[in-house]
Order: sequence, then structure tokens, then C-alpha cells
Amino acid sequence: MISGKDIIILAIKPQTMKKVLSDIKDIISEKQLIISIAAATSTQFI
Repeated sequence: MISGKDIIILAIKPQTMKKVLSDIKDIISEKQLIISIAAATSTQFI
């Protein structure tokens, strides 16, 4: 669903961020732009 997309928007609750990132880590590439609107989640964490 997200492979091949140029931009990925993570509009999720902060407490689910770790699980979602774990689920998509093997699917996303360095060429994709990831935008997060989750509160209290640093760019470094993502």
C-alpha cells in the first residue's frame, strides 16, 4: 500500500508509532518523504 508512493503521512497516535515504524521499515525507501503529525515524536526517532 505504501511502496511506490512518493510521500507517506503518518497520522497516528504517538503510542502506536513504534509498532507502525516496525511494520513499514522493510517496505519504505530512502527516496520516500515521511511526514508525521504525531505529537511528541522526534524526527530522530522516526
